[in-house]
Amino acid sequence: MTPDPRTKRTTTRINGKRIRRKVRAASERAALRERERLLDSFGRGIDPATGTLDAYLSEWLPAHARSIRQSTADSYATHIKLWISPLLGGILLARLRPADVRRLIGHMEAKGKSAGYIHLVIRTLSAALTAASNDRIVADVATRGVRLPRIEREPVHALTEDERDAILDATKDTWVERIV
Repeated sequence: MTPDPRTKRTTTRINGKRIRRKVRAASERAALRERERLLDSFGRGIDPATGTLDAYLSEWLPAHARSIRQSTADSYATHIKLWISPLLGGILLARLRPADVRRLIGHMEAKGKSAGYIHLVIRTLSAALTAASNDRIVADVATRGVRLPRIEREPVHALTEDERDAILDATKDTWVERIV
């Protein structure tokens, strides 16, 4: 029986411990690409994560919350609970790709979320993945290079003379009159 060309084995040592990974892909080219990615990760001393994104986020948030404001930690927890975990939580951390992040963005757009809110959710995910990269759990950050929806801002218009006069009248004989 001949071996399947779509299956590649990778063996290396990290900190003296032998690590073996068997990679199976849709084509031989994809299997070779995945094998090269694993060898690159091993070469940099990164042990590819074996846990899911949910498992990592449940450890990351309490540790990260010590260095940020409580309101920011609450916001991160909401983003994770409502958007990130339901759609991406079951994916292995090492297998998270920019395509998955784009899928999250598309899902949020379909639900009618604003571009600004989508930016905040992706920033939360990016902070967690950057921490994972800094801890050498993953080789790259899946949010890097993903194009976010454009935030439309209204152009700033100069005040009309009537609006100017209304503000001056409203602030007359108050402590802000001289500032205005």
